[in-house]
Amino acid sequence: MTATDQNFTTWSGDDKVLTVTVTDGSGTATNLTGATINYELQALPPDGVALLTKTTGGGGISITDAAAGTFEITIAAADTASLSGVYFHECQVVDSSGNVSTIFTGRVNIREDFV
Repeated sequence: MTATDQNFTTWSGDDKVLTVTVTDGSGTATNLTGATINYELQALPPDGVALLTKTTGGGGISITDAAAGTFEITIAAADTASLSGVYFHECQVVDSSGNVSTIFTGRVNIREDFV
């Protein structure tokens, strides 16, 4: 089941780590063994142009506990240094059988940092 309205605020040029736990509709953890995870940040409204992309396999997403369905998305300071405004973000998991699930969607408010 997709978690909607997964919104957060950060500042341009700041590091941010999103910790995510994937569960089914009843709250049972989804095993992420063999899964591929993709994350994108786009303009609002979404226009199909990724301003930021993160993936597993060394691309900024690490599965921290596959059996517990937990992973982290690392957003580095350089990823948001030139951004300011409200954006759309979405995360999808492709399980080991090739099934695609949208895990969450929401808005990201990136406030301009002046220091």
